[in-house]
Amino acid sequence: MLAIVCLLQPLITLAARVDPYYAMVVIPSQSAEDVRVGFDVAIREALLNLSGDQTSVDRLMAGGMLSGFDSLVASRRLLSSDSAADYGFAISGSERVLEVNFFEQPLNDLLQKLELPQWQLERPETLVWVVRQTPFNAEYPDLESPGMSRRLMSNLSRRYAMPLVVPEYDLEDLRAINAQRLLDEGLAALPEQVLERYPVDRMLLLVLQAGSRSTSVSASLIGLVNPDRWQSSGVNETAAIADAIGELRRLMGRELSVAASASGHNTVRLEVRDIRSDIEYQAVVRYLSELIVIEQMDILQASPSGLLLNLITSTTSTGLSRVLASSDLLESASAEAWQPVQGLTFQIRR
Repeated sequence: MLAIVCLLQPLITLAARVDPYYAMVVIPSQSAEDVRVGFDVAIREALLNLSGDQTSVDRLMAGGMLSGFDSLVASRRLLSSDSAADYGFAISGSERVLEVNFFEQPLNDLLQKLELPQWQLERPETLVWVVRQTPFNAEYPDLESPGMSRRLMSNLSRRYAMPLVVPEYDLEDLRAINAQRLLDEGLAALPEQVLERYPVDRMLLLVLQAGSRSTSVSASLIGLVNPDRWQSSGVNETAAIADAIGELRRLMGRELSVAASASGHNTVRLEVRDIRSDIEYQAVVRYLSELIVIEQMDILQASPSGLLLNLITSTTSTGLSRVLASSDLLESASAEAWQPVQGLTFQIRR
């Protein structure tokens, strides 16, 4: 049996940009019908990568709301078992992994239409410590082995849209803390020099126990305050690790994208273009600050011709768009390259 104990601990804020317009799903065969159904499941995965809101996405999936969006597919390919294993999949027989890339703007539009929350593309990095527990001792992994390689973590980063990094496991790390002590005491035992060497936002500890016939994963999470635990599973080490990272995506998505909506709030990016004077700038800021539906407003970027803002609102992005469009000050603008994901683009009404 293989068990993984995961501990996630917040440190400082560092982030890396991810590409969420991507999904990988297992399909029973290469038949046209299985590929078609696979597209629906892939849409679910991509929306999870974009929003982090698994509860809402699964509700939409169960209600048949995620079918018939084949036109959003930019490209696709089928992976054999050997290639799929590099991404933590364990498939057999006629099974294949369907890898799908989606068009960005149409998927953004679908996200808004479904009124799902937005998870920012800049996401906290997670440093993944792996300890293999044997009947006799605990040891760090060999990063050159296929099941524990940096390539696996890189591929899982892409699969789950989660920035993952791994320690060096070199002499400096070994002198600072050995695998047995990390297993016994957890991430709380990491000395200061290790924290300074790896200044990341999150640390995840995976403790692996392998058996001959089955794989189970027991995960412990250190969040903002209190630890939590979750159970995962996999038929081998790579599949078990992939399952644990999938749960990490759910937990991080819940924390980062749903936090703003915990009291019925949503986070919306707004770009206001064609601001030609300080008077117009002040008028826009004053108008937005006085809207009842806007709880908090942060100016992310200000230029001579426009504003980029992050808003916490008591309505959805669709509802906010209707409010803004009804004003005498602003009107909707066409989407171009600078428009943020899940963002609204408006301009001064002339």
